[in-house]
Amino acid sequence: MEKKKLKAKATLALKSDDLLGLIESVTESVRAIGSFEKAMEKAGTQLVILSQELGCSPAQALLFIMTFGISFDLGGITVTDMAGFLKGSPMQMARHTRDLEELCGMLLLRRDRGERFRYGGRSTMPRYYVPSDVVESVCTGQKIERGSIEFESLEELVGVAGSLMDSALEQNNGMEEVFREVKALLLHNKQLEFSRVMLNTRINDDSFQIVIYMALQTLKGNPEARLENLLKTVFPDTNKQVYQRRYFKRGGHELQRKKILEFEPAAFRNEFIVKLSSKFAGKLFAGEKELLESGKGRQDAQLILHSIIGEKTMFYSEEEGRNLSFIEEALMPVNFKKLTGKLKDKGLCQGVNILLYGPPGTGKTETVFQLARKTGRDIRQIDISETKSYWFGESEKIIKKIFEQYKAMVEHSKVAPILFFNEADGVFCRRREIGKSSTGQTENAIQNIILQEMENMKGILIATTNMAHNLDKAFERRFLYKILFEKPDLEARFMIWESRLPEMSSDFIRYISEHFDFTGGQIDNILRKYTMHQVLKDEDPEHKDVVQWCREENMQDEYRKIGFKI
Repeated sequence: MEKKKLKAKATLALKSDDLLGLIESVTESVRAIGSFEKAMEKAGTQLVILSQELGCSPAQALLFIMTFGISFDLGGITVTDMAGFLKGSPMQMARHTRDLEELCGMLLLRRDRGERFRYGGRSTMPRYYVPSDVVESVCTGQKIERGSIEFESLEELVGVAGSLMDSALEQNNGMEEVFREVKALLLHNKQLEFSRVMLNTRINDDSFQIVIYMALQTLKGNPEARLENLLKTVFPDTNKQVYQRRYFKRGGHELQRKKILEFEPAAFRNEFIVKLSSKFAGKLFAGEKELLESGKGRQDAQLILHSIIGEKTMFYSEEEGRNLSFIEEALMPVNFKKLTGKLKDKGLCQGVNILLYGPPGTGKTETVFQLARKTGRDIRQIDISETKSYWFGESEKIIKKIFEQYKAMVEHSKVAPILFFNEADGVFCRRREIGKSSTGQTENAIQNIILQEMENMKGILIATTNMAHNLDKAFERRFLYKILFEKPDLEARFMIWESRLPEMSSDFIRYISEHFDFTGGQIDNILRKYTMHQVLKDEDPEHKDVVQWCREENMQDEYRKIGFKI
């Protein structure tokens, strides 16, 4: 009975279509009242109605009213501003920070960490304001439309969180506000395993923002990120980017120490790749396999992005250069599209399979990377170890899955990536005579799968090997182009040395080029020793040091020492 009277009394205090009048009434009645608790008492009946309208608690309704009323033309207020309005204690108001964050999660408030000058200093306290769509609804007497507090599935939560992030990125707004709102959404959805894992992971706010961003990107099919791009997106503050980058590169970041993120150098360039660790991702996305599958895209299989491949000058013989120039032209997206269309019309295989073979250190692997960079194609590099399994029948499934994943990547990509088998003789080996050996049966089955897939594939496969004689003869027909990489001749060696050590005299470069029949890889080894000497001894090496390293590299000295002189 008392509840009915209370509700009736509250209804009298609020016209059904006059939320703006209620906000104005409460704002004036609690001004300078002394404390938040006294304000709750004073406006209690009116707060019951508003809390029902907004779907929040009475305390949160009062915070909404204060934020709306005080910040109507200020663009945002802090908890200190609220305490000043009530003539109360800022510390008491700070107790209600979680309620403010939950209102952000309901999309009734927004949070902004803007800079303001106060008392001659700079304040970075969070400011809260009412979004423009909510202000419009209140002012026009329309029903307030807000985001759902509770979601039935992670997919719904990700949809809202992703929209908030996409909107912030499109408008070039700071991301910190978005992460605060996402955290409030998690607090309201503890029934989801994703929310529980995130909230129970003890990390600081900066780390939380990184993990949330990576989690949302993973669900969108982008599980890997360049460190530079990640930090620029998450942290607009340049100083914070530098601070975070330093700790990542030192291996001391808490996300590395707690094995939440995996951080590794990218191949052949001064760049770093970040992704959620498989163990943490397994906990975070437990039971969400379908959601992860739906987000699979061209990043799903650990692609090496062409955009972060560093340019490197390569030296080829006349024949190598001519063949590679033709291939580069053929792999250009516009030309490749025409080529595959023509092949399809003629009923021919639409895939392009290329074999680069020759002695080690002749630039085969780097050539693949440079082709990818020049033609704008990402690389799916296959680690030979990932194709092997101790369990009978599993290796065949792994190989089949590699080609299935690549097929999906080609279908989802505007520009088909390159499927790259480095040291391919470890997989593309000779078939054995069938006997009792299960190993022989497995290897033969793998070869048959690869041969069939190469016959039917749509895309680009490039394989490299130092031991072409170990390849099965059946592969010769499958490779459309087979390019031999030979050791560089004298003039090529001279150009490589000259490009790597421009500070050395031409006479000395000519001397070592004539006396040491090195590949480009071996020359790079000497360059690494040269650089280490410069760093450790703070001086340029002498000619005799370089000659000594060359002898050791070629193992021509009488003791066949390995290493370099200290």
